[in-house]
Amino acid sequence: MDPIEGTNLRVTDVLKYLLYFVIYLIVKMLKINVFIRLFYNRIVLFVVPFSYLFICRFGDCHTVLSAFSRRYYDLINPYRGMVVIDIGAHIGTFAIRYGKKLRSSGIVIAIEPEPSNYELLKLNLRLNKLYNVYALPIACSSYTGKTVLYLHGFTGHSLVYRSDRYVYVQQYTLDDLYRALSRVLKVRKIDLIKINAEGAEVNILLGAQQALIYTRALVIAAHHDPDQPALVSKILESKGFHCRIIYRKGNTLVLAISKA
Repeated sequence: MDPIEGTNLRVTDVLKYLLYFVIYLIVKMLKINVFIRLFYNRIVLFVVPFSYLFICRFGDCHTVLSAFSRRYYDLINPYRGMVVIDIGAHIGTFAIRYGKKLRSSGIVIAIEPEPSNYELLKLNLRLNKLYNVYALPIACSSYTGKTVLYLHGFTGHSLVYRSDRYVYVQQYTLDDLYRALSRVLKVRKIDLIKINAEGAEVNILLGAQQALIYTRALVIAAHHDPDQPALVSKILESKGFHCRIIYRKGNTLVLAISKA
């Protein structure tokens, strides 16, 4: 995918991206799934009427559509002054929705280590004129340092499951990230952490000994392994959280609320 500079898209580009959006809607309606792979990396201007614009790949349209129709992670309503960390932000569907709801009354930290996803994330922040969402091209795990990000399929990626394709990325523990946010953005508490990190969720929690003390709630994707919901819940309950496993529209989530 060629990088798109800024948001000064040419009229011909916009028309082309809208054409692929129309093709996607037709493919979705007729369930002709073979076209998704054929057009996967084509750029699409996904339009959510009167609300949002997303530049994404043809193959990502389902992710964008699901973000608004299924709203898997919308278990905590945004409120004034909220600080949100989105780990596994992808192209920004969750971060942008929360950022727009909070506007200047709160902030979102969007974490996305995969380079092409990160570029689309930054572009979508500019398209939606969001200045309270901070995008970081890093990963989170149980230690701070350089690591290998294994790539799977098209835009799926993982720090856990190995493949022949990979890139090197910088990763941080949530403890180190919290200390940096405290210093740079004066963050004193975290109201919500959303995590969908393609199997690295447990490792992320293991690197969050101190950060969890200042965290009020977490929503964690726990469908990557059959034992993951119980393991995630056990870790968080030992840190003073009340946990509930939620099966929501095909996804398994752990909702954790601090008892403090």
